[in-house]
Amino acid sequence: MRYRRNAPFRYVFEHPLTARFYISKVNNEIVKTSNGEATIIDISPEGAKLNTSLRLHPSADNLIQLTLTFELNNQEFDIRTEVIWEKPKAKSYDYGVQFITDDMTKKQLTEQLKTYARNHVTDSI
Repeated sequence: MRYRRNAPFRYVFEHPLTARFYISKVNNEIVKTSNGEATIIDISPEGAKLNTSLRLHPSADNLIQLTLTFELNNQEFDIRTEVIWEKPKAKSYDYGVQFITDDMTKKQLTEQLKTYARNHVTDSI
């Protein structure tokens, strides 16, 4: 497998991170739904893998944007995302989301992820 040096790192949470979200856009129509609950399974400065009991039905004809809210090291993040893929599970759904945000937010997220990773190192010995 080839290593991509320019690809951002991805942090996989040992215990998924609690998050909430609402649908903010369907195709080109701005909407605002009530909050849904999700867990963040893994995350990078570019996107995340979420799990939720709600089915969102993303497709090429149904482009969905979410606003995702979560806390990392006592810093709250509100990030617009686009749902890229969906994978059904037994009683829930995994979603891949791509962040739609500025470089400053990506930098803050990267710093908080590094701090989180340092503080949550598991001893594998």
